[in-house]
Formats: sequence, structure tokens, C-alpha cells
Amino acid sequence: MPVIDPLIAPKLPRAPAGLKARGRALWRSIVAGYELSAVELMILESACRQLDAIHELDQVVAAATSIEVEGSKGQLTLHPAIAEARQARLALSRLIAGLDLDDAGAAQTAGAIRSQAGRRLARMRWSNDGRRASSG
Repeated sequence: MPVIDPLIAPKLPRAPAGLKARGRALWRSIVAGYELSAVELMILESACRQLDAIHELDQVVAAATSIEVEGSKGQLTLHPAIAEARQARLALSRLIAGLDLDDAGAAQTAGAIRSQAGRRLARMRWSNDGRRASSG
């Protein structure tokens, strides 16, 4: 996906309604540096909401007096917010990975930035250790 040229200031997409501080911060940090497609914006929105949920779960755990709670049969079990936060972190990492963001270094210029489709084609082309499939 193209990195936004700082010399050309396009209008950035607004953060979706309902995002909390951490989600809005993630949204701003990504849309400020990347030009995203509509699908990528939907993925980013999900990632931002996931980050907000993780923060809320972390607050629940921080407010708890113990990381263990009493289970349905009186046994001690891990606080359910801990397991949910762990799953939410995994989901967040997958969503962010799904955006396939480039690390836009200072050496890159607008003319040198490859498109996401071009990167995928290059990966497919070289996925067989540089060997091309024979057309037999």
C-alpha cells in the first residue's frame, strides 16, 4: 500500500464513531502514514476497536483483587478477562498483519513505493526459490 507523501497533504479519513482514546490514536497513526483502500480501512477499524476492548479488559483485571476467581463448582480458576485479553491480543496482531503495512524508511520516495498488488505478485513469483513453473 502506498505511503503518503508528506509534501502532498490529502484529506485523511476520520476516525470511526465510538472509538476510544487508544483506538483513535492507532487510527490516526496509521492513516497519517499510509493510503488505505476501503477494505483496509475496515480492517483498521476492527483493529482499533479490538485495541479499545483490550484496554477495557486490562482495566477489569487491574481492578480485580486477584487473577483467580471462583468457578461454578467453587474451584479457583483464572479470571476470564485475562483469557479474553489474550485472545483479543492475538486477534489484534492478525488484523494488523492483515494490513500488510510497509516500514516506510526515510530512503523511500513516492516514486519508489510499490503497490500492495505488486508486492503480492513479487512474493508469488519468488516463492519457489526463484524457479518458474514450467509450462510443460
